[in-house]
Amino acid sequence: MKFLTIAKSFALRSITGKILTAFELLIGLLILFHTVNRLADFDLAARYTERFSGIAAYETFDDEAKAFAESHGTPLGAAYQLQLEPGGGMDEVSVFLAGKELFLNTPLELCAGEWFDPDGTGLAAVVPYSLRNSFPCGSTRTLDLVGMGREKVYISGVLSSDVTFANSGFVNFGSANRVILLCDPNGALEPDPTIGVYSYTLIENADPAELKKAGAVTVGMMAEAQKSERDHTLAPLWFFTAALFVLFTCGYLGEQFLSLSERTKTFAVFYMCGAPRRTCFFAQLAADLFWLIVPFVSALALAAALGVRVRPLGLLIPFVYLFAGSCLLSLALLHYVNKQSPVQLIKRRFYS
Repeated sequence: MKFLTIAKSFALRSITGKILTAFELLIGLLILFHTVNRLADFDLAARYTERFSGIAAYETFDDEAKAFAESHGTPLGAAYQLQLEPGGGMDEVSVFLAGKELFLNTPLELCAGEWFDPDGTGLAAVVPYSLRNSFPCGSTRTLDLVGMGREKVYISGVLSSDVTFANSGFVNFGSANRVILLCDPNGALEPDPTIGVYSYTLIENADPAELKKAGAVTVGMMAEAQKSERDHTLAPLWFFTAALFVLFTCGYLGEQFLSLSERTKTFAVFYMCGAPRRTCFFAQLAADLFWLIVPFVSALALAAALGVRVRPLGLLIPFVYLFAGSCLLSLALLHYVNKQSPVQLIKRRFYS
């Protein structure tokens, strides 16, 4: 009880400033969670681009491209970009329909489930991370496809992010929009072959210039354009990251530094009343930890409500950074009290 009383006294000092700082941290953390998630998506897209650089796409009805690509690699079958019927909150969601061969040769990272249903029959889908609640892994859902009607689909897996194949182009990886990856192992669906149909081939040995001339484009050939686009998009994200660093430093640690005199006198009062220095030090840390946890928990709850994914490093690094700053300030405070006369500190507390 004695320890809790001391910690409560520290926690309630400069209460207005602490509340304002906690609110500032709450806003900053939400922005940080979004920024870290975007940076992680860009990193994943870059790794996919490097890993699957040999995947080539060409228009299915282009006989020259088809002959050239298949003579230099392994055919992976055709794929279609389909749209869902408007309404139902899925207006920004599209469907990428392909066979097993393409998906097995581009195994994207999953956070739950697997690529196909265990028995290999019927339609199976892997959904992006942001649709995990609307399409739970292991459930059966109905997709209302434009021009094809309603189809029951087994949700066999969930991607670890929204980065998908054929997202912002027919040979790109990205998270520009949400794409459901739909597998039709038995060829049950018959989409209109004139709408968004491409064929894919795993290129083993071909000159990029000859591929381009024949009308086929590989993921690797698009890598430079994608890198340029990522660098352009990353510039404001890095700016926000730097701004958040300053925000955290000036907000949380700045409030502690500005209230250092009050904290020092409170420390001295309890020390003179018989509380050990160790108890005062850890009570101060407990109070700082409380005012650090409050905005973090609130930010996590708001992020979940807003659909913002929280990456572990994006949560751990700022927490450790801020708590380490609190420890250093508390150690400096303890050192200062040890060097000064507690009587003089208390005298300043009541008579200054």
